[in-house]
Amino acid sequence: LGPARPAAPRPRRRASLLPFGRAALEEVARSSAAGLTDALRAEMARLEAPVRPERLVEEAASTPLHVPYEHVPQLAALALASPHVQGNELYRLRASSTSLVLDTSSEQSDLVNAFATDDPGLAAALGVESGPPLLVVFAGLVHVAAACGHAMAGRRGDVARAAEVARTIGARLRAEAGVVSRELAEELADELGGASTGGRAAAGFGVSMIYSVLAHELGHVALGHTLGAALNATVQRNQEREADSFASSVVASSPFSDHFVPATLLWWALMSWLEQGEEERPDRSHPVSRERLLSFARDHREACRELGFDEAALRAMVP
Repeated sequence: LGPARPAAPRPRRRASLLPFGRAALEEVARSSAAGLTDALRAEMARLEAPVRPERLVEEAASTPLHVPYEHVPQLAALALASPHVQGNELYRLRASSTSLVLDTSSEQSDLVNAFATDDPGLAAALGVESGPPLLVVFAGLVHVAAACGHAMAGRRGDVARAAEVARTIGARLRAEAGVVSRELAEELADELGGASTGGRAAAGFGVSMIYSVLAHELGHVALGHTLGAALNATVQRNQEREADSFASSVVASSPFSDHFVPATLLWWALMSWLEQGEEERPDRSHPVSRERLLSFARDHREACRELGFDEAALRAMVP
């Protein structure tokens, strides 16, 4: 998803495998759409519930950084259940055959990235018996999302705070060449402070960022981009834009899009910092992240306007 797709990871030991696919689809089918939506609405309302002022100081000091590995398969299932996916038979069939791999143990596991593939060799190397397509998520993505969530807890519409978080974490992300360990995420969380409403709102913002990335990679699978090599860099960039549009539609079709929008804006701002100074070139495999940030903001202009993310606010978030 980021500036360049990594080479296929070769784990030192077997990566953590979290199943996602037919079983998840069957579970969604067993739940009524209304029941699922009501349960998710209740959870998001709980995350936004006001906290007694006397608890703020003690919670800010006592809330540790929570790295939500366990939420990744739930988020993948939620993306799969999106009306944008379920309403298209081809999307549904491709997405429901996908296996999710959360890499927490390979030499590349701290990369802030994710990718989709139909490579059977990689599936065999990772021990995925069902084979491709695969959606591979590196732990570094979860780490940086956790740090952002901790810093933005309860402040999803605070554009000044979003700019501060983007600039602080973005600069470190660039300095570390897109690698964020759990220890670095904890350091960033301490530096920025936050989580004044406890771990609930922190988790809500962090998982919203991960959700958008998963939706993008699921788009590559659903749209058939992983079935063969792109002819050239221009085709690759266009496929990235198509997957961005797919993810944007998944976000727009969710009843929680007002939570997903600010988190996605922050994600693309961070990617802009990672590729600071890079311009569009004929040989680039991905569009520049500033373009992708602005494109997403245009797709969600009403939500951005309501949250205060105007052009000036977006400029303040990027290099």
